[in-house]
Parts: sequence; C-alpha cells; structure tokens
Amino acid sequence: MDSSGRLREFARSIVVPDRVCISELETDPVPLYSEVLDIALLWNAKAACTFAVKWLYWQEGILDEALSYSGWPHDYREQVFCRRPAHADGIRRIPSLGERAIKFVRNPFDRAVGSYLFFAMWGQKKRDREHLDVLSALGSNIGRDVVEGEPFSFREFVAFLGSLDLETADVHLRRQLSTCERRGRLADLSLVRVEESATRLEGLEMQLGLRRSDPARLRRSSHHTTRVEMEGFVGDERYVKTLKVPMPRSRSFYDDELEAAVRDLYGDDIAAYGYDLDGPLSSG
Repeated sequence: MDSSGRLREFARSIVVPDRVCISELETDPVPLYSEVLDIALLWNAKAACTFAVKWLYWQEGILDEALSYSGWPHDYREQVFCRRPAHADGIRRIPSLGERAIKFVRNPFDRAVGSYLFFAMWGQKKRDREHLDVLSALGSNIGRDVVEGEPFSFREFVAFLGSLDLETADVHLRRQLSTCERRGRLADLSLVRVEESATRLEGLEMQLGLRRSDPARLRRSSHHTTRVEMEGFVGDERYVKTLKVPMPRSRSFYDDELEAAVRDLYGDDIAAYGYDLDGPLSSG
C-alpha cells in the first residue's frame, strides 16, 4: 500500500466540517497555494520544509527571484509569497483540491533527531532569542539552564517532548498529522515521503502536469547538518555544536527505550505515513 492509501485507511470515519479544516490550515505552518499551478503545498518544520518550498518555487519559475530576495527561502515565503492577494482564497480551496494538495512528510524517528539538533544548535547562538521559550522550558524540565549554550542530550530532549502537547507545541516539535487528515478531510492529498522524493516526485510531476525537477539540486542547503555513519550509541551524548559539524545518522541516537518513547509520542505520524525506525532515514 502506498503512503496516500495508508493515510486514507488511517483516517477515521468522522469527517470534520470545512470550516474547522480551513481554520486549521490558516494557522502555522500555513500551506502555500500557487494560483499559477493550482496546487497547494502542505509542510511541517523539520520535515524537509526548505526543500519542499524550494521545489514549489522552482515549479512556478520563481526560485531565482526568491533566493535573490533572501538566501533563506522562508523569508520570501513569509514576506512575499503568502502575501499575494489570492493566497488566502487559495488556502480555503485546499479541501477541494484532492491530489493537487501535496504534503511532504518525514520519518518521525529522523525528524525527532533533526529537531533535537536544531534546538541544540540554537542553544549555542547566544545572540539569537527566537527559540528562547522552548529552550527555557526544556531547561526547566531537565533541571538546568540550556539557554546560554549548555548542551543537552537526545534522551533529555525526548523526555522534554513527553511533557508537551504535541498537537499545539512549537512547529518544530508538533506532530505532522493534522486534524483534517486524521478525520479524513484530506484523504486524497498527494503525500511525498522525503526519503523517497527522488522517485516519488518524478511520478507526481508527470501525474499533475508539472515540470520535471532535480531533487538533489533543490535539496542542497547551507543550513543542513551533515550526517555520517558512526559506530555506537550517542543518545546520551551532549552535543556542543551541530551546525557545519558532522553528526551521527539518526539510528545511532536510539536505544530500545528511546525508540519506544518516540514511537509513543509520534505514533499517529508513524501509522498514517507508514514509517518505522528501521525503514528509510534521511541523511540530514
């Protein structure tokens, strides 16, 4: 069964009304709607969102414009793309777009490690206060300050996740599965599991009449952490630096206890999108 079929099987019989679904879609992370292509892109933070956004820009022929505006593609998303006059109306059309609503998803085991490394990185950047609330809450949970560059382990991070409501938490920690999907309102959307994007996008682009892209080129980004094969378990290591420093691949962060914890925390994502720890994990 493909991932879209699995999502339809997972969806429960009670369907939420359009107004509830649209209200959810209008909150962060807000999807992108392309009036030019009549497609919508649904995404989650730490689920290859930069790659997904660049893919949509490329499909519309505005990637160079977006990168000229800012080296960080999300600046253009927030300040230009989502402020287009027709964008809000396009968001309201998503429940009726069917397969032309496209969602990128990531293995939850991989994403949990990616979120950990993301916040470990921000913990080292004393001048950047964007994620102060998350780091402060994490420090309170583990009993020591981590805001001013004090490192913390993946095990401590997962324990912190267990204290949160992952339906409403920070977008980098929130579950990927939306209420609309859970209740069957977006059962026909096109899912792209990022680990399989090279082959999945080729078929989807042909199916929807889109241009053939080069996923490897679009995936390149200076903010990604390099991941390499390392022997041994590292889930109790406290990393001081993560940006531009090779980090172990996701599997090395897990023992049986941590696997069970993440499986419990993100169980709906794992079931709906057909993932497993020993399945494909991305390299970054």
